[in-house]
Amino acid sequence: MLGLRPGRLIPLAVFIAAAVAQTSAEAQDPAVNYGPDVLVISTPVLTALERGLRTEIALREALRKELAAMKTPEQYEQCKLATVTSPEGMSLYQSIMTVPDNIAPDAWRRQMTKGGKVIEAFLLKKCGADPVAFGDSYRQARLREIERRAADAAGPIP
Repeated sequence: MLGLRPGRLIPLAVFIAAAVAQTSAEAQDPAVNYGPDVLVISTPVLTALERGLRTEIALREALRKELAAMKTPEQYEQCKLATVTSPEGMSLYQSIMTVPDNIAPDAWRRQMTKGGKVIEAFLLKKCGADPVAFGDSYRQARLREIERRAADAAGPIP
């Protein structure tokens, strides 16, 4: 034990505790002004920092899970192909593409637009979101949002 006897540990612990308490009291003394470039590490500052870090860790973990659950672009394309060629998909396409012969061009365009939205919803339900839409720019924006929310959770520096 580095030459310390058990009887000498208690006075040493008291000395260290007194030094820490004195340093902590000095750090929280509002009469001391260290200038605008110095942030005094006090209990409220550490509490705010911890709150912000815990928030950021939780949000980053949620993003990791979200991205891990997504299909790869190849898996998504295979799913799309299988969904479109399934009996349910073929029936849906057939119902959308069936239009009367004497339909006006505007009515035909509206029906095709509506049909496209129905097909998109069907693919979203069966295959999930298109992973191409969640590329680098999406991830960077999400990370900036996570950092902003963590800073909001930490609150202003006391």
